[in-house]
Amino acid sequence: MDDTNKTCREFVAALASSAPTPGGGGAAALCGAVGAALCGMVASLTTGKKKYASVEREIQQLLKRTNALQGELLEQAAADANRVTEALNAIAGIESRVSRVEDGLFNNITGNPFLASFDSLDGITLVKGIWNEERKRIEC
Repeated sequence: MDDTNKTCREFVAALASSAPTPGGGGAAALCGAVGAALCGMVASLTTGKKKYASVEREIQQLLKRTNALQGELLEQAAADANRVTEALNAIAGIESRVSRVEDGLFNNITGNPFLASFDSLDGITLVKGIWNEERKRIEC
C-alpha cells in the first residue's frame, strides 16, 4: 500500500488511527522527503540569480540531488508500508497455525495423543465431551 498518494490530511488521519500503516517508518520517510523538498525550494529560488552566480554549479547539483532524494524517500515510505503488511500477514499465518494446534490439543479430544486423566471432575467445568467415569477422562 502506498500511503504517499493520500492527501496530507488523509495521511495524518491514517497515521493517528489504529491502522497498521502508515507507521513510524513511513512518517519518517515522508518527513525526510518534505525536508529534501524544502532544500530543493531554496535551491530553486537561488538558481539563476546574479548574486549567486559563483555557486550556480553547486546549486544545480543540490537541486538535482534533492529531487532524487525526495523520490527515494517517498519510495521508502511505500516500501515500509509493504514490509509492515508482509509482517502482519506472516504473523496472521503463524497465529492461524497456533490456533489449529491449540484446537487439536484442547478442543478436538477425539484421537488426541495428549490425554489428561483426572480422579474426579471437582473444580472442572465440562465444556465439550462426556466424562468417562471408568477411564477417568473426557471423551467426545
